[in-house]
Amino acid sequence: MITIILIVVTLYLLLIGSFVYGFDKVPDFKLDDITPKTKFSVIIPFRNEADNLPTLLASISRLNYPKTYQFSKKRCDYYSHQSIKT
Repeated sequence: MITIILIVVTLYLLLIGSFVYGFDKVPDFKLDDITPKTKFSVIIPFRNEADNLPTLLASISRLNYPKTYQFSKKRCDYYSHQSIKT
């Protein structure tokens, strides 16, 4: 019984060691400076979340996205009947 446990533990350690060795060989991913080709809209429903909205908008404004594609901030709460144009 002890022999089987030792064999399983040894195989397990060899497997984990091969994963560690393999992961160390994978090169780090570096994103090239690519010009964005698409625009996008972010619609944020904020019913009963007015306290969290400034933090959320500050977080979105810190995104690393070109300044030519600025976010347009439109208000859309639960009781609004206005259509939002993108």
